[in-house]
Amino acid sequence: MESNVSKSQAACRAILEQRLGVHVGRVLRRLGQDKPRYVRLEVLPEDRARVLAAYDRRCVYCTAEKGVHLGIDFLVPPSREGTAHPENLVASCDACRSARKGKHLDAFIESRLDLDAHAVYARIAHATAILRAGAIVVRRAA
Repeated sequence: MESNVSKSQAACRAILEQRLGVHVGRVLRRLGQDKPRYVRLEVLPEDRARVLAAYDRRCVYCTAEKGVHLGIDFLVPPSREGTAHPENLVASCDACRSARKGKHLDAFIESRLDLDAHAVYARIAHATAILRAGAIVVRRAA
């Protein structure tokens, strides 16, 4: 019985990967849920570099820059049908990314009293405009 379930899961994963065109790390479903609980989307290295440059290598939430590891966070998480498109990505420090944990952006900002919502949205709008204009060109190392 378990082998049938694992074959079925592998078949579902293959169909998802083919239709979405992305690598699906793992998809967990509970009985009665309409959408995946966890989906891992791969972010291209070029997109990562463009996003970090657009955000001036600062965390979009707390503006930390020096001595802090910056990663990529999703404005709309993949679990809520977000994509790996650069306009859906933001530069975020490990502390803010772990505090957010897939919360909706508004809920996360409201839960953090030290964040200025207007400033966060202004930084996102500024970086999105830069990304849309194609002002950042990333060259691959030869």
